[in-house]
Amino acid sequence: MRLSGLAFLLLAVLLALGSLPGLASENISNPVKGNHTTAEALQTMLEERWIDYSSDYPNLPGGIALLVAYAEDSYFASCGIEGEPTENTHFRAASITKTLTAAGILLLQQRGLLNIEDTVDSNIPGRAEPYLPDTPQYAIPYGDSITIRQLLEHRAGVFDISNYVVPENSEAPYAGQNYLGYILPQDFEHTVTFDELAGVIASNQLSIAPPGTGYSYSDTGYSLLGKIIEQVSGESFGDFITKNLLLPNGLHDSTLPYLGTDQTLPSPFTIGYDYYGGEFEPVSNDNPSWQVANGNLVTTPADLAEWGKRLYTGKAGLESEYVKMMMDVKRLSDTGGYGLGCEYIEGIGYGHSGAVSGYLSMMSYDPDRDLSTVVFANVMNWDDLANQMMFFRGLIRQVQTTLRGRSEM
Repeated sequence: MRLSGLAFLLLAVLLALGSLPGLASENISNPVKGNHTTAEALQTMLEERWIDYSSDYPNLPGGIALLVAYAEDSYFASCGIEGEPTENTHFRAASITKTLTAAGILLLQQRGLLNIEDTVDSNIPGRAEPYLPDTPQYAIPYGDSITIRQLLEHRAGVFDISNYVVPENSEAPYAGQNYLGYILPQDFEHTVTFDELAGVIASNQLSIAPPGTGYSYSDTGYSLLGKIIEQVSGESFGDFITKNLLLPNGLHDSTLPYLGTDQTLPSPFTIGYDYYGGEFEPVSNDNPSWQVANGNLVTTPADLAEWGKRLYTGKAGLESEYVKMMMDVKRLSDTGGYGLGCEYIEGIGYGHSGAVSGYLSMMSYDPDRDLSTVVFANVMNWDDLANQMMFFRGLIRQVQTTLRGRSEM
């Protein structure tokens, strides 16, 4: 069994938005600081929930970790993860990367260097070159009507290369296959570029729907946003995000690997697992190149909790009007919606989820409670990914209940 390299992030995001019914619950461990009694209560809750969840899946490896940051206190807990993980343990945060990409786009707008209402084929303000190169490689369907805002909202109808199969009537050698599933097994160190992804769409004239006609989650749409950041800033995506968002916000343990050979995690890290058909396989290395701007973030619970709080409280470098734009969600269900690179879940708050082989994660910030939470599992339960994501939601709600019960909220 080899699932590494294919993330199926669409399912994870739909789950986080509440489009599937039911809730599950999970666990906690290892306090970092704060009230010891509260830390013990969270730890006990985490352990009980993880035992309850994992008992339904024989031989399920790995475990779960939780960081809760509330007011001046923070609590870290883990259960089932080998090697005594801490709040500084690295993992792959997958689609949580989209919060950085969206913030980068809005930072460029704040500086007057772009306008998210522009179409992707229009010229960059004050320059005689378009947001996306005027080349056959970027001649994507509806390029004259897709706006940057629609890319941010997943309403551009951009074909998602990571989650869909290229139609069988294509003349390409990968017709009837997922492009990444075709190209990466040939060379798992191959660096997939923005140009390559756009070229697959353009050469096959692939599209999900006309722009503005509905919500359609697209990793590839965020790859196009990454290219726009590079075109406008004159820097690589990774350099721009690192200089303007990661480092200024103190996220020194977060990186954005982009080469096909950048497959290992920095120490300390926890190995991930894929669980499928009652069996499991460790995920030690993975190719991040196809996920640049849509899911290539490597980070820690401490960094993510800090990022979530700073971003949604207007302290990450974006002025309040742009933070409000991100958080202005369009409803997708009774319990959730999506804004500009921002998920909203009723009763949990704003943030994003992420799913990649070996790791499932969720970052959230509740402005009503000033509560920042990060949950990650070092196992992807492919046998029941829906229930695993719902378990995350139930866990965060239980954290809130636990803190309220201890008069800390």
